[in-house]
Amino acid sequence: MWNYQLPIINFQTISELVNFQNMGEIPQNDESESRSSYTSWISETSDRQGRERGLETYQDYLGIKKEDLRGKDILDLGSGETERFSRELKAAGIDANVICVNPDYSIERFRKANSALPDWQKKSVAAIAQELPFKDECFDEVFAVYSITVFASPSKIGGNIEATKRWLSEIVRVLKPGGEARIMPLRSFPKSEEQIWQEDYGPLLEDLKKQGLDVSVELIRYKDIGHTMSSSSHMNKDGVIEEFTEYVGDKIIDARAVIKKPHEEQ
Repeated sequence: MWNYQLPIINFQTISELVNFQNMGEIPQNDESESRSSYTSWISETSDRQGRERGLETYQDYLGIKKEDLRGKDILDLGSGETERFSRELKAAGIDANVICVNPDYSIERFRKANSALPDWQKKSVAAIAQELPFKDECFDEVFAVYSITVFASPSKIGGNIEATKRWLSEIVRVLKPGGEARIMPLRSFPKSEEQIWQEDYGPLLEDLKKQGLDVSVELIRYKDIGHTMSSSSHMNKDGVIEEFTEYVGDKIIDARAVIKKPHEEQ
């Protein structure tokens, strides 16, 4: 595993990032291990231009408060192309070390666009969650919002459970003792709202618990994202349009996984 210290290098193309291994000790890959190199996972990602999400979305969907992030080392997986969460956190007056990971940073137009931003923080890395180029136990928080669970889910419909196992393992590896990862969405095709995550993620999260990790799933409701009322209309049998408003705040829309690595025993 690549092993270099924070702060992370600035923009790297895929080839440059891979070559960076030569500056440190490089364990040899086992050729018998399937999908063991960076390039072998490329099919598990996609160009995500225009799909960034900012600080407010992170707070609402991950159940976090920006004040609690002060002074933390944070890994933002699938950050989007312009470090939006990181930049908005800084603009809010929160001093945190946010490292942005996105395979699309290997695309030249994204590198050029970020380089032109006046508030670009130069903490972007072209990498994927299945092979994180960071040393063990170096992050207090790991966040993933509409990223890894979208492009590498364990779903039986178009998913890849081996990819999911790899990024789960990598997240656990880079978390500091006492650190926490928050990941969403977990939604699959549920039998009921309360089982919205269990079919796809239940067995994998149970495996993490057996490894001694504190794992929980928190349901996300409309009221958590500031949406409580829904309006609709339809035409009745007399041809008159009728308007309806209903409270939807308690309806479940998705779920997030919260994975905590226990503190080391003294």
